[in-house]
Amino acid sequence: NQSRVATVARLKEVHALKATAYSSADASHERLLRRLWSCGFPGVEMTERVTDEWLRIGFQGADPATDFRGMGVLGLQNLVYFGEHYPEVFQRLVSKQRKRDYPLACAGINVTAMLVDLLRLRDCDGSEVAARPPFESAWESDMFAFFCHMFYRERPFEDMYCFALRTLDRVWVSMDADYADFPSVIAALKSRLQEALAQRPLSFREFKRLIASTSAESEGGSVHSSGHAGGSSSSSNGE
Repeated sequence: NQSRVATVARLKEVHALKATAYSSADASHERLLRRLWSCGFPGVEMTERVTDEWLRIGFQGADPATDFRGMGVLGLQNLVYFGEHYPEVFQRLVSKQRKRDYPLACAGINVTAMLVDLLRLRDCDGSEVAARPPFESAWESDMFAFFCHMFYRERPFEDMYCFALRTLDRVWVSMDADYADFPSVIAALKSRLQEALAQRPLSFREFKRLIASTSAESEGGSVHSSGHAGGSSSSSNGE
């Protein structure tokens, strides 16, 4: 049907960006990076692309390109979308990241990876996804079904990304986490999304209500009291 075809077309675009490696030689990639700089440092000109200033936004080093390896240009584009659509929230999270003890940009890239994983597209070959017919069973997942109900939205993946990134910050606070607990926070966020999506919500409003319900049930659970899982992570609120 129409919603499925539209959803598949958009997810193919999303996966194509994920499969596109960031290149400093690509002018469009560099322009996107400059837009992210403007989100993090409004009114400040970017005079150097490789600079320790990127650490203030939450990258792991002076060259942000190295952090995009896993999610390609998609990881960068998602951060820019969040920063440009929710500038006040972006600035607030940048200013709080020292207190939150996690790097915001890397957290955002982790959220991108998590959503791609929930769509079962993380390890898929780019050419295979591009050629996959809309009604092939390989598309099936709870998140795909939800996106089919969201086909009327212009940027459903990005809206989900923004919502998830803001929810991650709330989960971080509720779990009283620190840097070493980051994998556990990501796992908790993923679990909440999975639980809500498994109930097959028919609207974003219903999905957010389910997330709020799950969050209320989990309130008070601290990784420090329950212990946190080991391991590492690879790495909108659309109202």
